[in-house]
Amino acid sequence: MTIRDILHERVHRDRDHLAQLTALTQRPVWPGMGNARRFSQPDA
Repeated sequence: MTIRDILHERVHRDRDHLAQLTALTQRPVWPGMGNARRFSQPDA
């Protein structure tokens, strides 16, 4: 495994974690978003 491989994996893992955090923070407010829901889709 090269340094490049490790960095590539790290970047994708961090991006996945940020997506998980975003989904967790959006979930509780989704029902109260009203018409704004048309512009955003909650993660399953």
